[in-house]
Amino acid sequence: MLLLKHKVSPPKRQNLNDLLAAAKDAGIFPGSVDGGGVPIEQILTGPGRFGNKRGRHGGGAVTHDVERDEAEAVVASAAVAITYIAKRLP
Repeated sequence: MLLLKHKVSPPKRQNLNDLLAAAKDAGIFPGSVDGGGVPIEQILTGPGRFGNKRGRHGGGAVTHDVERDEAEAVVASAAVAITYIAKRLP
């Protein structure tokens, strides 16, 4: 949605890495958050990465036990990422 609102075609593979790269390439997101070396990925990818490792994937036959404080932290970081992205809508 963000890419389309900026008239940028989304990448063929619409996964977290490719979508983020497309937004950076289009100038929607900066390459870093401090003008130096902290990549924007540090802010935007945390919730998805946690979900891939602990919340959704990788459990196989054994389910993952996510602690309440872990879940609260992931939801809070997702809220930060969503707010950051929403402020870049035209």
